[in-house]
Amino acid sequence: MNSLSPESLYNLLPEVYRRRDEEQGFPLKALMEILAEQAQIVRHDIDRLYDNQFIDTCDEWAAPYLGELVGYRYGPEIPGLSRRAAAANQIRLTRKRGVALALEQLAVDTTRWPARVVEFFQQLARPEHLSALRPQHHYTLNVRDSDRCDAIGTAFDTASYTMATGRISQGEGRHHFRNVGLFLWRLGHYRQSIVPAYRHAARRYLFNPLGCNTPLFNQPIPEPDINHLAREENLPVPLRRRGTAGARLATFSPHAFTVVIDGILQTPDQLQICNLSDDGPDWAHSPVNRISVDPELGRLSLPASMPEPDDVEVTYHYGACADIGGGAYSRSEGFLVTSQPVQHVGHGDSIQTALNMVKSGGVVEIVSSHLFNESPDVEVDPDQTLSLRAADGHRTFIQLDGDDMTLVGGQESEIILDGLVMTGGRLVVPDDGNNQLRRLVLRNVTLVPGQTLTLDGQSVSPTQPSLIVALSNVNVEIERSILGACAPRMVSRYR
Repeated sequence: MNSLSPESLYNLLPEVYRRRDEEQGFPLKALMEILAEQAQIVRHDIDRLYDNQFIDTCDEWAAPYLGELVGYRYGPEIPGLSRRAAAANQIRLTRKRGVALALEQLAVDTTRWPARVVEFFQQLARPEHLSALRPQHHYTLNVRDSDRCDAIGTAFDTASYTMATGRISQGEGRHHFRNVGLFLWRLGHYRQSIVPAYRHAARRYLFNPLGCNTPLFNQPIPEPDINHLAREENLPVPLRRRGTAGARLATFSPHAFTVVIDGILQTPDQLQICNLSDDGPDWAHSPVNRISVDPELGRLSLPASMPEPDDVEVTYHYGACADIGGGAYSRSEGFLVTSQPVQHVGHGDSIQTALNMVKSGGVVEIVSSHLFNESPDVEVDPDQTLSLRAADGHRTFIQLDGDDMTLVGGQESEIILDGLVMTGGRLVVPDDGNNQLRRLVLRNVTLVPGQTLTLDGQSVSPTQPSLIVALSNVNVEIERSILGACAPRMVSRYR
């Protein structure tokens, strides 16, 4: 029994007092109940004394006091941020060992962008003190080290410099004892799940299914501990040829990109990093016995000793400044909610067959990030809504092959397209005399500008529209989408 319960306290009284209390209607017992309640409050406070010493377990009222201990001053209330979280973040900064570590964390918290801090005095060429030797820091640059030479001028520069002062009044000169550099990456990395590589020529492929050069980005590896400055593998940076080659290839493959030949995943010892830039009609540096990957151009070249494969599939990460266009980011909040069954389309299935089954309204969801070579037409009955979308977490490509994808509906009908990347054709809302579509929503959609792209990523026909709305009185809503030219009668809303 709890020693502070009313019964326990009451039983501690002598029996003579309890008998007299019973004769008078138990007023003393009621007093014990009040005392037990207050004793429980005091005991709870005593039990919480230890927990309130830590920001993770303290009560909300104790958070400002712990913040004061590390010099944190509470300013205006930040929406969505509790006092406990603000104080905990300050304690985390206090635990960082050094200015660079604290600045790096502060930059990430402020901008929400990955950051790296460089103390430029560490790169100054100066005589070494015997108590602070830097065996990896050479006074002169080893020009045979191609990786260090390639990193010159970047956030990962490790070359030695003489002190640059410049004009004192302007504060010029990067490499100085007092200067700290802050590098930020505004482009985020987005994963492209396994997809067929674009066949450019015999034994030559492109990572991007749209058939254009695409820099491959790194998928950041979490930093091992709180006192660790971000390195190249911890940031969403474009992969460099020399920074990825050799022994470092195992750090980025298969973590950042993969190559699958006829269903077999290629291991790092079967790959090599190479410069596959254009060399006349061919690519430079044809491989001899290993598969060559150019991460800066997103190219793939197979050696002549390898039999011509039936399937070449890849996964990779590409860079983008925001959640826009067809992508594998989360889109489920905008999905159409319906009581009707959802028609799922997988790799090898027909989109058109699934669309024909939901003319009376419903959802067709593509549960694959693969490439679909077909030109489906969407038709929906009057007063119904039809949604064609890629599943959450997928990025689906539809190759129209020069045909139009037509959207037709009955009176007061709606069509929603979500999460798709369409190339090689146009999206058309025709005015055929029977089309009475009321609303078209393009959400997280990419209609490739100019319909197709050149090898360098330029539009083949930049003046050609990718969306044609020939029907009047239709409301077109475009949300977080990438489009080319639009024509001609379109009453739209853009978000």
